[in-house]
Amino acid sequence: ARTQSIEAVFALNGGERAEGTLRISPWESQDYAFPGEKKEFTAPFRTENGCVRLTVPLPEVELWSPAKPCLYAFEVRDAGGRILGLERFGMAELVTANGRLLLNGKDIFLSGLNAHHSMFDFTAGGNPAEVAARGLLYNRDNSGRAVLRERKKAGLVYMRIHTGPAAPWCFSICDEEGLITSDEWSTLNAVALDPDDPQREVEYLYAHDYSLFFDKTGDLLPMHRKAIRKWVTGNNRFAGLLLFTAGNEMSAADPFFQRFQGFFYRLIK
Repeated sequence: ARTQSIEAVFALNGGERAEGTLRISPWESQDYAFPGEKKEFTAPFRTENGCVRLTVPLPEVELWSPAKPCLYAFEVRDAGGRILGLERFGMAELVTANGRLLLNGKDIFLSGLNAHHSMFDFTAGGNPAEVAARGLLYNRDNSGRAVLRERKKAGLVYMRIHTGPAAPWCFSICDEEGLITSDEWSTLNAVALDPDDPQREVEYLYAHDYSLFFDKTGDLLPMHRKAIRKWVTGNNRFAGLLLFTAGNEMSAADPFFQRFQGFFYRLIK
């Protein structure tokens, strides 16, 4: 535990003058019990145009880790106590130092397994094995969580999600179970995030062809810049999603793949 702060930025419907309270408290549900010391943090807000931006100090907040996957509720209420918005989040710090990987200042080794994103995405189609995997995850007995918990008991702390961008469900569940995750940007479903051109979307879905990401001058197409930024910023609420990668089953010798990786990691930064 250590002192942190977050910058809260949100907009209220209607854009009118309003005042209320931002409340940050330990998250709990029927499948998840907060594992740390329960503390709440509140900050009043006031806006003239419906847009709010404020820094909220979080003294001694519990950082998320596989050993203690602490998650918090971000709750916005008006002056009358009515809930205007609710989101869940967690805080963690992953850095490299002298060839070591540090999570919240402590060494960590990413021992883990591979998992296809379809295991977590019950809305997608797929082959019988993928359908069975989704059935395992979403059922009355909560068998999918039991599988993840057995992996934790075996000493695993990491899940590589294969062929992303993956469904938000997988990161939400892994956050609760204390599993670090990664998501990857693949040609196979990259355009699905922003299908400006349906004809080219079909082409991408069946081709590992990174040349299709660039215009004639060699610059990354605007639709992909927009989609990658949307992908990363949309996933920053997941505490355990700490790694973003580009490509899957690609040759490092592919010049277009090398160029794409360069653009990708500059956009990530």
